[in-house]
Amino acid sequence: MAIIDQERTNKLTIVLLKAADSSGKMYSVFRPNTGRQGKVDKLTILLKKYEPATPEEAKKWWSDQYDSSLETCIHAYW
Repeated sequence: MAIIDQERTNKLTIVLLKAADSSGKMYSVFRPNTGRQGKVDKLTILLKKYEPATPEEAKKWWSDQYDSSLETCIHAYW
């Protein structure tokens, strides 16, 4: 599931959620610039912070953020 983070800044950022266990309640977060985050969270908590994205939206934002990370610090990107 791809989701968009709108809380951080006015610029959208994208993350990918992957089930961390077989129950489907705990999810790992992947960012295009840093990869998998160390912490896992409940889906209900993540959906309070993020909005679901369509595959088309996710691809555009993921590619943009990933490509930017090759030359720009994420803080400058935001």
